[in-house]
Amino acid sequence: MKNIIDNEVLRSEERKVFVIKKVMLFFILSLLSQFCNADYKMEKGKGLELCHEFLDYLNRKPPEYYFMGLKPDEEFKGFYVPKMTPVDKGKYLAAYEGYYLKNLDKNNHVFSEESWLTEKKYYLSDEVETYISRADGNNDGKKEDVLILVITLEKSEVGGIKIRENKGLLYRMISINKDGLFDEKTGYSMGDGFPFSYKGRVYLAWFSEVSVIVHEPTLPYGSDVGNDVGLGVCTYESPFKER
Repeated sequence: MKNIIDNEVLRSEERKVFVIKKVMLFFILSLLSQFCNADYKMEKGKGLELCHEFLDYLNRKPPEYYFMGLKPDEEFKGFYVPKMTPVDKGKYLAAYEGYYLKNLDKNNHVFSEESWLTEKKYYLSDEVETYISRADGNNDGKKEDVLILVITLEKSEVGGIKIRENKGLLYRMISINKDGLFDEKTGYSMGDGFPFSYKGRVYLAWFSEVSVIVHEPTLPYGSDVGNDVGLGVCTYESPFKER
């Protein structure tokens, strides 16, 4: 009986050692991934110069390097990250309300005072930072002021679905007219992604646990063919996908 108990204790200790080794190996691999260059793979856009240049841009840095925003790179010719200037979000509350109301109408949602108060509270909270930038977001050859909302993702879950372990940011960009308001006819928004321009044309890069997607901005709200995310241009498989 004693031998049986001793064997069980031994197996239990061996299992503990195995688990500890596995945890340490995962920790070491995770640590190394922060210093090793990424290994994104192109899934869409193989015939486009932008997509090949952006792939090289991604793979010159560690996998998580751009989750908090794009950064300039001298090797990426024609690539430009717009300058963002912090602004008082209260000053642009009316512009955000105009965008919010138009977005409700576009998606056939009914306005309620309660829903706007909730949205307003969120907009004015510390969870959202606001910036102004100059950009040709609709690629019509003219730059305009764009209100940029920067939202920090602290959790690894959205709606109960695990998306990634690390922090990240979401950007929401809204065009502003000369009066500092959102124009319901010509105004446009740019979906959740990081803005950049390549050879004078504006794009957005959207990062997730499984992929990176480069797409064009949305079309103006006055257009019948507008959508929430513009035309997809490049898609890359993330090195996190198999984790």
